[in-house]
Amino acid sequence: MKKKEDNQIVVQALLKGLAILECFKNDQEEFGVTELGQLVDLPESGVQRILNTLEFTGYVYQNPLNRRYRLSPKIITQCNKAATFLRWKEMARKHMTALNELYGETVNLAIRDGDGAVYIEVVESRHVLRPNLVKGIRYPLHCSALGQSLLLDLSEPALLSVLPEELEAHTSKTVTDKQVLLKKIRLAKDRQYTVDDEEYQLGLVCVGAPVRGVGTRIVAAVSMSTPTVRMTPEKFETVVVQIKETAKKISDDFLYLFPSER
Repeated sequence: MKKKEDNQIVVQALLKGLAILECFKNDQEEFGVTELGQLVDLPESGVQRILNTLEFTGYVYQNPLNRRYRLSPKIITQCNKAATFLRWKEMARKHMTALNELYGETVNLAIRDGDGAVYIEVVESRHVLRPNLVKGIRYPLHCSALGQSLLLDLSEPALLSVLPEELEAHTSKTVTDKQVLLKKIRLAKDRQYTVDDEEYQLGLVCVGAPVRGVGTRIVAAVSMSTPTVRMTPEKFETVVVQIKETAKKISDDFLYLFPSER
């Protein structure tokens, strides 16, 4: 878990509690206090207090046989609250599939998870040479088109608070200077699309656009990933138009399912 003790726009205790809760990837895993402390980089005393709180509220319970913790059935109530989101994801996949059929390339849908982007839907390329992008895995925000699209409605102070202290270089083309990245984000805000030109993986170019919800807030991002050998300048121009149109369709579906209360 990234530590930013001087960050005044978030509640540190809540961040720590969520980090512990997110360690449980399924309802079969069990963790001891020491293990969780190592995973989230917190002292055991702090982890124990958070677990006590989560147990009190019913989200975890302790196995008395080994004193390890696991998720409780209360998680089911939270999953049931996501029925409309799941319907939206199914609707989004139809638009993603249409884009995939147009170009034959991988199309991705992601949401922001703290300082990372999590892919929640992927429509695979039909080509043998294609990227290997996995749903549920966190990818960096600063060097992926999806990640940068998820940052486009943040103010610069908020953006800096989200980014890691050091921007990791994944390739020789990764932007690791925050001021250069901010300039790139400002440009992307104006044109409403983002480009990862081998910043995350050599030989791979990705074009993304934000998906917007109520009040035009960014709720997700969609992108198309293709090997650089298949991305000609002419194709790039048409991809930009199509990715923005796909993002708009997915945004329209979101607003249809989650209308404003005004």
